[in-house]
Formats: sequence, structure tokens, C-alpha cells
Amino acid sequence: MNRRTKRLFGSVRPALRRVLPNLRTRVPGRAACALVNCPECGEERVDPLVVTVRARIEIDEWSYRFTCPSCNLRAVASTSREAALRAVEAGASLEAWRWSSEADDPDHNGPPLSLADLLDLRMALSEPGWFETLSTADNAISKNDPDN
Repeated sequence: MNRRTKRLFGSVRPALRRVLPNLRTRVPGRAACALVNCPECGEERVDPLVVTVRARIEIDEWSYRFTCPSCNLRAVASTSREAALRAVEAGASLEAWRWSSEADDPDHNGPPLSLADLLDLRMALSEPGWFETLSTADNAISKNDPDN
């Protein structure tokens, strides 16, 4: 765990300790709502239980996702830490996530993609059964590979 992650967890944990006891004592008839922004319908008030708050822990980035009750569109939007924690306090679920360490160090061993490579890929994707052919060819290569 890097320093920024530890610092973020250190700043979020006290807020979550205040929030979590309130979730257990939530009264079912209480009119809690979360203000969300649907790209089709605009701002909507929804039950916080249908909202998932997401925290990217490396950089303290907050967002939420929900399904709009009016148009059934799944939507994602960014938000502030304060608004996100208020939504969690009201009953929204919380997901903390971070990029995998493999994503930080891309593998640059292969040649870069060219325009011809992209055109070949596009043509291949338009052919039915292309993926099955690719996976069969990949299995044949791995069987002939002496390192496996």
C-alpha cells in the first residue's frame, strides 16, 4: 500500500466510523434521498439504496452509479467526497477501488500498433466466428510452446 492510499484511508475511516452506526439505526419510514444526475432525465431524487458510491483510493476520486428510475438508463457521474459520504450515510453502498499494479507498468515489449493492424482487426471483427478462430489458434500455439 503506498503513502497516498494510507493517507486516504486515514482520512476516510473516521468519516465512515461516524456514518456506519447511523446506517444500523436508519428508520425505514425516513424520507432519505440522494440527488443524482441522469444524462437523459437530468437531476433526480432517488432512494440512496439504489446508488453505489465508488472511491478510487489512489487519488481520492469519488463517483456514483445508479439506474435511473424514469428511463432505466445506467448512469455514472463524479462527485465530491462530502456528497459521497452523505450518500453513504443515507444508505448508499460503498465500493473502494484502485488500479492494479500491472496497469501502472504497461508491457512495451511488442511493436506499436499500426494503422494496417487496426484495419485488419476491424475486418476480422466483422467476420462471424472470428473470436473462436482466434482462441483456437491461441490454444494451438500454447500447446506447441516448449515453455508451457
